[in-house]
Amino acid sequence: MTEHLNPVLFKRHSPFVIACLLAGLLIAGRCAAQNGTLAEPFPAPAPNAALDYQRAMLHLSKLDDDQLRSLSKPIWEVLPDPAEKQLPREVSSLLRRGRFATQSAATGSRTAACNFGIDFSELGAAAQLPHVEGMVHLGRLLTLRGAHAEARGEWEEAAIIYFDGLRMSRHLTHQSTLLESLAGIEILRNNYFALARWGARCPSRPLVARAFGLLESMQGTLVQPSQVLAREASIMSLEFDRLREAYPDGNWAKMILASRNEVPTGERDKDVEKAIALCVDRGVPRDVFSSPDSFHEYVDKLQITAHRFAESVTACVTLPPQSRLRRAEALNRKYSKLITLLASDTLVDPAEIGTLLAEHEAELTVVRLALAVSANKKDATFPGSLRDVESRFGGDVPVNPYSREPVSYRQLEDGRHFELTIPRLGALPEVNFRSLRPVAAQ
Repeated sequence: MTEHLNPVLFKRHSPFVIACLLAGLLIAGRCAAQNGTLAEPFPAPAPNAALDYQRAMLHLSKLDDDQLRSLSKPIWEVLPDPAEKQLPREVSSLLRRGRFATQSAATGSRTAACNFGIDFSELGAAAQLPHVEGMVHLGRLLTLRGAHAEARGEWEEAAIIYFDGLRMSRHLTHQSTLLESLAGIEILRNNYFALARWGARCPSRPLVARAFGLLESMQGTLVQPSQVLAREASIMSLEFDRLREAYPDGNWAKMILASRNEVPTGERDKDVEKAIALCVDRGVPRDVFSSPDSFHEYVDKLQITAHRFAESVTACVTLPPQSRLRRAEALNRKYSKLITLLASDTLVDPAEIGTLLAEHEAELTVVRLALAVSANKKDATFPGSLRDVESRFGGDVPVNPYSREPVSYRQLEDGRHFELTIPRLGALPEVNFRSLRPVAAQ
């Protein structure tokens, strides 16, 4: 190895050169392990993924309005038909402009911990979450980068990027607020679609099989709604405690105004009157504000009711989709008069959350099946039925989470393409994947 080096340099600085070479080999080996294979990466040494995500969002801020608008669309509205080998020119331009953002996002996704540093004990439910929209845009940009690799025929690189997107989503779904979790689910949806589309087109069955196995190892950790709702309840409880402590001589009026997105006037008397008027308009008796005792008693009642509601919603989301929706509707009726205006104006709608989680389960089921079907393709022909992929799931093929019935599967074009469908059921949307072309937006 030394014959290619300057002998004088090597003689005079051999310990330094050897150390540099060894360090370079170690770094190259680690980079290869991180970036060159489809596998769960060893976590990056950085302590907090949010630092990389914040850096990526700073790069995003340099994009123009037209490019940002394209990142506001679901991925299936941006990607071309799979038959087209090239991405649209505007997408390629967007990726060039956003390359530093995607690099930072990929680095963050491979870091174990993620904390955006929001002090909910100080700010409560009125805390601003400016990173949420930026993370959704960043997630879509990362998915587009995967599609770009796919268009170049870099199949493993594309899959690695899509799984980076899944890990980025997981960072968001594991944050403290429901809003962050919903943003994470939005990023998941885009990557589910891209990954299913990738699997159906990828020419390497072993590579698709590896992607399927990796998704199976991750799928139970991607969304954990019970934990998020429990943290939301803790934030709400903190808000009630802070409000109680702030009345009557503290900044309780500003807290109420902030929870309503109202700007304080800066004059205490005017802020107090404005806050009381807002509360009365929402149904709070005016005599609640007549004394500290009456105010504290009212807040205590609200806190108890809100705590019961939060417990009920948390229990609700663990039910199967159909039972979850029925239970959510009952909770909406029971707690329809619950007013949390003295703390947070955002109250979880269990029916809405139940519908969203059911749709997520359906989409996850479809991408798992799409990868299993694609991994079992023979030559250019996909399996004739889902029974042919039973062994991939240990004998139990995933079923329609809406109805617990088998998922609809059929071959298209003499087995060269396939369709997976989970039919619409009540308020729940249809989830459909065709390997022939992108699904329509739901």
